[in-house]
Amino acid sequence: MQLPRLEIQQQSIKMALQSEKPQQQIQQPKADVQIEQLPAILEIHTTPSRLEIDQTKCFADVGRKHVFRMNTEFATEAQQAALAAIAQIAQEGDALRTIEQPGTKISMLSEQKANPPLRELAIVFLPRYGSLKMNFTPADLQINWQKRGTQINITPQKVIHEYTPGKVAGSISQWHGIQIDVVGLNVDERL
Repeated sequence: MQLPRLEIQQQSIKMALQSEKPQQQIQQPKADVQIEQLPAILEIHTTPSRLEIDQTKCFADVGRKHVFRMNTEFATEAQQAALAAIAQIAQEGDALRTIEQPGTKISMLSEQKANPPLRELAIVFLPRYGSLKMNFTPADLQINWQKRGTQINITPQKVIHEYTPGKVAGSISQWHGIQIDVVGLNVDERL
């Protein structure tokens, strides 16, 4: 005899899902940047160097003098020579005034006139040392500068964000179910 048994058939639910992906767009516009570099201020002040040379004494040493200076020097020399000659004549007159006194005053005066003193010879370098006068003023350089910096203006832009959410639509294509059958049992035996 065959034992009855149960046969169970199970059917799962089947769902159909339809989905749309979400859409997202993000854009970041560049910021508006303005940069201005201000030029530096540079000031340079120079005082040129100065060289002063005075050659007046050098030219005077070699005989090249201004007319007014030569006239003044000649007049001074003439006056001194005249005063020296007057002094010598007065001295000789004083000596001759006392001629009655014993002595050889006349012979001494005649000897002085006949044999004047010898002139000294010397080597003279012209122009003389120290005749040239020089004065030098060096140049003066002043540099002033001022940096003025940079001006930066930034205008940020907002982010552009667009988002479309996704959709999911579900439907049931097959319902769940269970079916139970008894196998191996006669109808007569069931009772």
